[in-house]
Amino acid sequence: VDLKPLNFPKNMLSDSKGKIYTSAYAYTPPRIVPEGYLIVYDAIHGFESYHKLPFRIENMVWESDTSILAAVQSGLYRIGLMPRLHISRVKLGNQIKEIRLFLIEKMTKTEDGILMATNQGLFRMGASGLERIVLPGARTDYYFDVFRDSEGVLWIGTHGDGLYRYDPKKDQLKRFNQKSGFKSDVVVTIVPKD
Repeated sequence: VDLKPLNFPKNMLSDSKGKIYTSAYAYTPPRIVPEGYLIVYDAIHGFESYHKLPFRIENMVWESDTSILAAVQSGLYRIGLMPRLHISRVKLGNQIKEIRLFLIEKMTKTEDGILMATNQGLFRMGASGLERIVLPGARTDYYFDVFRDSEGVLWIGTHGDGLYRYDPKKDQLKRFNQKSGFKSDVVVTIVPKD
């Protein structure tokens, strides 16, 4: 693989065995659509491997010790790492309006599943499948980021309505936006203190 055309987005995961997994993409003329890659760096043995993918990874999260969930522009894929790399599409069910317009902006793993901030709302993928999390009083369904704090409260970055604080135990939503002192009503990333 020629490394010169590769661009490295923000996606990076590491495991306990000294491996780092990152996504990359390359614009290879005459193609306009980028080709996707999963790059595995083995820090202990000092080598790297490149795996060409049929899509560009927008976001990824560990699903288990041996599989990664990868969000792409048209949905979700599972990348199995053992015994060798294999890819399968994750069926999302009828919760999604139009799969071609379904953008997973951020995935966060929790003890009861994987939270997904999307352009069609907030979802949890757990043992029983994909479930929409309805936020009472929300003015938008386009979410960029989601973070769950140690008390189980969800912090959600929105496209145009500021930051949401949702307490699922009380089913209460609080909004922080320009009216409450934010400089913008678009919150793309949430960075926890600790």
